[in-house]
Amino acid sequence: MTLKKQLSALALIGSTLLSPMGFAADSPQPTQSSEKIEHVTSQNFDTLYNQLTLQRRQTPEESKNLRYLFQEFYQMHQGPERMRALIQTGCHIGYVDKSGQNDVPEPSGGYLSQSKGLHGTSYELVLNPKKPIETQLSTLVHESVHLQQHLHMEAIQYPGDHTLTPLAYAAKTLAGEMDADVSSIETIYKQKDKYAATWAAFDKDLPHAKQAYEQAKAIGLSDDAAYTKACQASVKDYDAAQKRLFGYGLQQALSDGYKMYYESSEPAGKTSANKMMEMMSKGRYQGSFEADLEPYKPTGQHLKTLQQQLQKEGIQTQRLPESLLPVLQEKKMQR
Repeated sequence: MTLKKQLSALALIGSTLLSPMGFAADSPQPTQSSEKIEHVTSQNFDTLYNQLTLQRRQTPEESKNLRYLFQEFYQMHQGPERMRALIQTGCHIGYVDKSGQNDVPEPSGGYLSQSKGLHGTSYELVLNPKKPIETQLSTLVHESVHLQQHLHMEAIQYPGDHTLTPLAYAAKTLAGEMDADVSSIETIYKQKDKYAATWAAFDKDLPHAKQAYEQAKAIGLSDDAAYTKACQASVKDYDAAQKRLFGYGLQQALSDGYKMYYESSEPAGKTSANKMMEMMSKGRYQGSFEADLEPYKPTGQHLKTLQQQLQKEGIQTQRLPESLLPVLQEKKMQR
């Protein structure tokens, strides 16, 4: 998700609704007892940990849990690099937001929020204290990847939504979640014996993506090739989760993305969904994002209906998506 307040259309995948182990428990489980946490001593870790911007409003036990989480996080794939990104941005981290509240939706393990003000962009990473420590750890990985995405897009001076084609606009959040989820699978896979419970939980949250990644590595494919295979398989997982949580699948969610595109006052763009996924994955994705979405892409008839609904609402679309044109041309020929 990518972000806390954007849970419409495909943004429902954001806010870590599909972060690893996001559905690991049918009911809230208590946080692991701090008595079971063993702290490690590492000068490099301590140096980084002391530079993090941690919220001070959690309980002493939650503070111990946070330190434990970052000890494990530090030792994981790209852990130190991701900690430096949190430090670089001054991201506020904890179990409560800046107002001292925790309103993480129950299925979620947490969220990363982004806000822009007079002093630049600020970030906040809030974890769900009702989830087990293993869930919180995987959520921390997932959300740190989202932060890296934001920094990367800023670094390449990505100009914003108005440059995207309708399909790219509709699939933008999906691309971000795909990268964060599969990067989390990759991270845990590299230490799956140590984090066996977290690895096993992907069977419920992202079974197709997990299986695809594991099979790809088993036959000797590179990390990027395995990453691509898992991304392609994850679309099935998202469709299933959409239907379970909201009663409709990716086709409807993508259509909602088209609606947001039309409602935007920005001019139509040229950046394709493929290019957007390439940017989001930093070039790691080796497939065709648009081809992967083809089974879920809104049909011409679906978009035609959307077009009519928007016109009734007084919203004039500046141009029609290519998939809708054949339908209108056929109707014109029939006349």
